Amino acid sequence: MRSLASRGYKGGISRAVFDITMLYEAFSMDIIIIETVGVGQAEFDVYNLVYTVVVILVPGYGDVIQMQKAGIIEIGDIYDVNKKDLGGEDIAVQIEMMLDDTIFQSGYRPPVVLTDAISGEGIDELLQSIWDHKEHVELSGIITEKKKCRFSYKIKELIFTKVEKLIMENFVDENEVNNIVKSALKYGKFNIYSSIHKIFDKINLEIKKNS
Repeated sequence: MRSLASRGYKGGISRAVFDITMLYEAFSMDIIIIETVGVGQAEFDVYNLVYTVVVILVPGYGDVIQMQKAGIIEIGDIYDVNKKDLGGEDIAVQIEMMLDDTIFQSGYRPPVVLTDAISGEGIDELLQSIWDHKEHVELSGIITEKKKCRFSYKIKELIFTKVEKLIMENFVDENEVNNIVKSALKYGKFNIYSSIHKIFDKINLEIKKNS
């Protein structure tokens, strides 16, 4: 088990997760579990890194409302309602209703499993659902597309990271940001847009000069 801080990286996981999983695979670890920092409206990066997404929900925290708001009903391969002794059946029914209104192009409908982590009830069923989904992605050939998506995600993420670093180091400094803030406070908050446009104009000129 390896704990990785997200360090402010949006997406629900650390930037290093992909590299860590590649390292684990090199050491012949064929089962790797990635846990996100939580479920929100932007924590979807795990979908691009794994072959099976298990969405874990618990009663009493408004998780179903969160699902509707964030749209994670579209990314889950398995839905696990934990702490079933606290009323998980109601959440399971609501998830099933949302799944009824969803079209699954691959023909695979995500199962909804009720578990109790303390007593162990439902864990065997959850594990079986994970193996069933593994078999589905392998036999259907979906795993090939998932592998492509995984590498495509990492390539783009690396490019975006390097471009962001390049821009911040060469075109933007703290003094300039502070001046924009002072200008916004003095002349109005919408003044920041004209300042940002000037920065981008400077970047565009540099790109054209070097192209």
